[in-house]
Amino acid sequence: MKTVRFLVVCLVVIGVCAATGFAQAAAQSKIAIIDTGSFFDPQKGIKKLALENQKLQQEFKPVTDELQTMADKINKLGTEIKAMQENKAVPVNEATLRAKAAEYDKIQRELKFKQDEADANFQRRRAELMQPVMNDIVAKIEAFAKSKGIDLVLDADKLARAQSLLYLNNSINITEAFITYYNAQPAGTATVNQ
Repeated sequence: MKTVRFLVVCLVVIGVCAATGFAQAAAQSKIAIIDTGSFFDPQKGIKKLALENQKLQQEFKPVTDELQTMADKINKLGTEIKAMQENKAVPVNEATLRAKAAEYDKIQRELKFKQDEADANFQRRRAELMQPVMNDIVAKIEAFAKSKGIDLVLDADKLARAQSLLYLNNSINITEAFITYYNAQPAGTATVNQ
């Protein structure tokens, strides 16, 4: 019986010591938050990323304009069809109404196809342009964190989008300091495909 009591007391003491040691190790770990969404800000963000994003937007501007023109045409046709159907004072020419409805459907299908194609091309090109810079940013975040003695860096942007960020003490937010650090680095550390 004394042996069992002694064994239980030893296990409790070992458990308390282990928990205390774990808590001290956790208290000594440094955690930081970085908001990667801020990286794309043209004025306050990472210059390389903002530049590549601007190039991407310019490259896809003709496609975006074409899609907007098609959407405007669909809206105009929809308004015309609705007006023809609602105007009881003027008799509706069924052939004209069917022709407009067929054109409306045709342009809507073309728009959907072109939007899907443009989205796929945009995502592919975005990966080509941004991935080298993003890889460089991740490497620089690691180097920055190590230089500051930070053990863990979490992405506030992704946590917020996942609704997993409930509270943030701004004293652990290293976003501005990192952006300043990154923008001060020599150019050419990330190669970008053209």
